[in-house]
Amino acid sequence: MNLCDKCRCPIPEPLVACMACALKASEAETKRQQIEPLQMIAAGKADFLTRTAHGVRHLKMFSVDLTFCGKGVEGHWRRGVLDYRIDTLDGICSKCRDLVELAMKEAAACPKQ
Repeated sequence: MNLCDKCRCPIPEPLVACMACALKASEAETKRQQIEPLQMIAAGKADFLTRTAHGVRHLKMFSVDLTFCGKGVEGHWRRGVLDYRIDTLDGICSKCRDLVELAMKEAAACPKQ
């Protein structure tokens, strides 16, 4: 059994990478991919994509089939578009809203890409 070079956790056979480190890297890349679209939304050059399921409207992340609150986007969910203003986020899933507001602040602090 091999050990991960980063975290020293065992890597079970037949895997070739540490699952925990691979997950962290994937999450970091997904977060990085949100920066440019969020900057465009803040500048008024783009809109959020929404997905509605079971009467709850969620904000879809960019480049992945996930909502900001972590739900997997299903093909049958109703699609929509939403421009970014604080008052337009009132009808959105509260977890999506909170995480988007935080992500927008983080994106604003990043250099423009």
